[in-house]
Amino acid sequence: MSIKKIIWTLFSGNAFAQLLMIAFAPIIARLYTAAEFGIYAAYVTVITITVKVASLGLEKAIPLERNRVQAKKLMHINQSLAILISLVILLVYLVFGVSVLNWVGIYPALWEAILLSVGIAMTSLIQIYNYENMNREQYRMLAMTRALQNGFTGLAQIGFAFSNIMKGLGLLLGDVIGKGISVLILSRVSKQEVTNRITWRDALGLLSKYKHFIIFSMPAGLINTLSLQLPLLLVLAIFGANDSGQYAFVQRVIIVPISVLAITLSQFFYSVAAKEIGENKAKVYELYVSLTKKLAYYLTIPFCIFVFFAPPIFQVLFGEEWLLAGQLTQVLGGMFLTQIICSATSQILYLMERQKLQIVLELIKLVLVIAIFGWMQRDFLQTMLIYGSVIASFNLCLWFIGRQLLKSEGDLSLEKMRNEDICSLGKQRVSWMTVCVKRLVDIILSVIGIILAMPIMLLTALCIKLEDPGPVLFVQTRTGKAGKAFSIYKFRSMRVREMSGEHEYDWEHGVPDTFVFKNVMEENPNVTKVGAFIRRTSLDELPQFFNVLMGNMSFIGPRPEIPAITSCYSEQQRKRLEVKPGITGWAQVNGRSSMTNGEKMRLDYHYVENFSLWLDMIILMRTVVVVLKSRDAV
Repeated sequence: MSIKKIIWTLFSGNAFAQLLMIAFAPIIARLYTAAEFGIYAAYVTVITITVKVASLGLEKAIPLERNRVQAKKLMHINQSLAILISLVILLVYLVFGVSVLNWVGIYPALWEAILLSVGIAMTSLIQIYNYENMNREQYRMLAMTRALQNGFTGLAQIGFAFSNIMKGLGLLLGDVIGKGISVLILSRVSKQEVTNRITWRDALGLLSKYKHFIIFSMPAGLINTLSLQLPLLLVLAIFGANDSGQYAFVQRVIIVPISVLAITLSQFFYSVAAKEIGENKAKVYELYVSLTKKLAYYLTIPFCIFVFFAPPIFQVLFGEEWLLAGQLTQVLGGMFLTQIICSATSQILYLMERQKLQIVLELIKLVLVIAIFGWMQRDFLQTMLIYGSVIASFNLCLWFIGRQLLKSEGDLSLEKMRNEDICSLGKQRVSWMTVCVKRLVDIILSVIGIILAMPIMLLTALCIKLEDPGPVLFVQTRTGKAGKAFSIYKFRSMRVREMSGEHEYDWEHGVPDTFVFKNVMEENPNVTKVGAFIRRTSLDELPQFFNVLMGNMSFIGPRPEIPAITSCYSEQQRKRLEVKPGITGWAQVNGRSSMTNGEKMRLDYHYVENFSLWLDMIILMRTVVVVLKSRDAV
C-alpha cells in the first residue's frame, strides 16, 4: 500500500470513529451526571494504567519483528500475559476484597470488579492486535475496528441510560461491550493466518531477544501513562467526583476528536520508522521534522480559536452543567495542543532503543505531576493551569531531544538532507496531510453546524411549507471534484414548477467570460417571500452541511456548477474542478453572485493555485461579514 493510501485509510477510519464519539457526546452528557463521568473515568484510568503492565511492553516489539511467524508467537505471548494479569487482579479481589480503586475512595462491588478485569483484558488484546496489524500492514482493519468500537460503545451507553437497567454501570458496561466486539472481529481476522505452535523454548528466546522492552520500555510506558492518567485520579481524590468528571469529559470531547490526525500519523510514523530506523535515519529524521512542523502550522490557529470560545460552546452543546469543562479546556489548551502536535513522533526513543533515557525523562515528569497536585490543593482551575503548563513544556523538550538524537546519530547536515530523494516524498506527504486536516475540519465544523443550526433549519422548513405546498428541500445535480456528479441540498426558495429543459447550452470553446448565471439586478417572480429572505440571509445553504459531512463538498471551495455548464468547460476552465466544491469560496467573498463567469473563474483559479488552510480561514471569516451585510445573495 502506498504512503498516500496508508495515511488516508488510517485517517478516514479514525475520523469516522471520532465523528461517532462527537455525535454521541451531547446525548450522553445529558443522560449522565459529571459525578458519574468522574467514577467512570476512574475505572478507565485504572484500566489504562494496568494495561501498560499487562503485556510487559512487548506489544511494541511486534512491528519490529520482520519474521511473520516469530511476530505471531510474540503476539501470543503478549495475549497470555494480558489475560493472566487481569485474572490475578480479579482473584485478589475475590480472596482479599482489595481493589486498586480503593486508594481513591472507590470500593467496587462484585460486578464492578469483574467489569474492571474484563476491561483490562479487552483493552490489552485490542492494543496487541493493533500492533500485529501494523506488522502485517493491515491498515484498513485498524481503521474499521476503531469505528465499530466507538459506535457500539456509544449506543450501549445511551441504551443503558434510557432503559434504567444498571444505569450506574452504563458508561462502564458500554465501554466493555464496544471493546468486546472489537476483540471478536480482530481475533477472527488474526486466526486467518496460520502459525506454528509456540513452545517454551520459543517463548524464552523471544523474551530474551526483546528483554530491553521488558526492562526499560514497560517501566517507561507505565511512568508515562501514570503522568498522563494519574491527574484524573488525583483530581478525584482531592477535588471530588464532579471536578474529575468535568476533566474526564474534556478529555473525551476535546483531545480525542481533535487528535484524530495525530493518532493516524502516529500509527503511520511508527510503522514506517520501524522499517527504516536501522538503515535510513535520514528518512526517519525528515519524516519526524516534517510531520511535527505541519501539524503545528495547520492546527495551532484553529485550535486556539476553538479554545477561546470553549465555555459558551460547551454550554450550548452539552448543557449548563458543563460550563466548568469549557473553562478547563481554556486552562489546558497549551497541554492539549502540544500533545496533538508531538504525539505523532512520541515513540521515537523506543524506536531508537533509548529506553533508559525514556525512563529518566518520564520519571521526571511523573515527579513533577505528583509535586504539583501535592502542593496546590486549593483552587481546581489554578492547579490544572500549572499542571498543563508543565506538561506542555515537557512535551516540547521531549520532541527536541528526539530530534537531536536522530540528527546526531544519522550524521545529518542540511546540505545532505537537501540532496536526499526523500525531499520529493516530503512534498507529497505534506499535500496529503493538508487534505487530511481539511477533511477533519470539515467533519468537525459540519457536525457542530448541524447541531447548532438544527432549530433554525426546522423553523425555515416550517415557514417554507406554510407559504407554498411542496418539498422543503431543493435537490439538484451538480458537478464536484474531478467532474464527479452529486446531489446538492438547499432549502427551496421558489414555487414548485416544471424544471426540465431549463438549462441548455451549446458553447464549443468553453463558457464565455461574459456569461452570468444569476443576474442580481433582475427580480424573479417565482421566488417566494420566504425564499427571498433565506436567499438574502444565505439560510437556504444550511442543508449543505450534510453535503460537507458526506464528503461531496467542503466548507471552502469553488461553488459547484450544474453539469450543463461544466460539460462546456474548456481545458483551462476544468482547473476549478481540481478541488472539492464549497459552500463558500474566494469568489463568493469577492462579489458573490454579482460577477461574470470570467471574473469568477479568475478568483477560483487563484484559490486552486494558492490553496492553504490559512486561506480557508480568511474566506470563512470574510463569509460571515458578507452574510451579515446580505450582499448580492441571490
